[in-house]
Amino acid sequence: MIYCLNNFEETIDPVILKRGFQYYKKGLVTDLSETEENKWIALVEGTEVYQLEAILEQENIIEMTCDCPYDMGAICKHQAAFLYRLREELNGTENINQSYKRKKSSSKSKKQKLPNINEILNLLSIDDLKEIILSSIHSKADLESLLKVKYLQKNDSSNKEEYNKIIKKTINSYKDRSGFIDYWNSSKIIISLQSLYDEAQSQIENNPVISITICKSLIEQLVPLLGNSDDSNGDISGGIDIAFEMMTKSSLKLRTEELNDLFVYSINESS
Repeated sequence: MIYCLNNFEETIDPVILKRGFQYYKKGLVTDLSETEENKWIALVEGTEVYQLEAILEQENIIEMTCDCPYDMGAICKHQAAFLYRLREELNGTENINQSYKRKKSSSKSKKQKLPNINEILNLLSIDDLKEIILSSIHSKADLESLLKVKYLQKNDSSNKEEYNKIIKKTINSYKDRSGFIDYWNSSKIIISLQSLYDEAQSQIENNPVISITICKSLIEQLVPLLGNSDDSNGDISGGIDIAFEMMTKSSLKLRTEELNDLFVYSINESS
């Protein structure tokens, strides 16, 4: 069935729609990204973490899948939540046709959007790709995350939102169905995030803003895990400490204005 992003509410069962909207409002739709042109994927946290895919043609969803076991109707609550999140990503609450045209033609953008994986592969050099593959083998890190980190590195990006997405996806891959992270997976999370720690370390001298951006993301995403994981091995808390240490070193390289911004950030986070 084809769903129009502008008015999909008119074609979905009200009960499913309500449940999907609740999931969407709770922020349970994560890791939304365009992997190929007009092909979108996301994760939705339910009884387990489910993966969804959708293919977009103009304002219409012409194909959509979810790997949950629901088979009582044409669409599940996870897909409904996905539709709400996708519409927000593409055009907020505005009319889809106006937004779609502006998205294609406007040169202005609030944030530089991370290219999809196929585009990143074409933008990186052979040497970069070899380095990423070797790193994936040694660290067992997610290959897609390594590609995105390398792209951000090559483009001197300080977009914290993109780093947050990479870290969240890594964390979600190690949660059990209740959202808990056990003893063994606690250490695996830090190992899988090693490329981000390496990148933050390498940027301390030449680009401390990027180093601090990465450290902020690591701290913000790892601290909440302390209450929902078995960190008796100390890997997660140790990872947080390392991020704080690198952020402290980077702060010594900041200009006055940048240091003031970091001070305000620290005050807001502690309040």
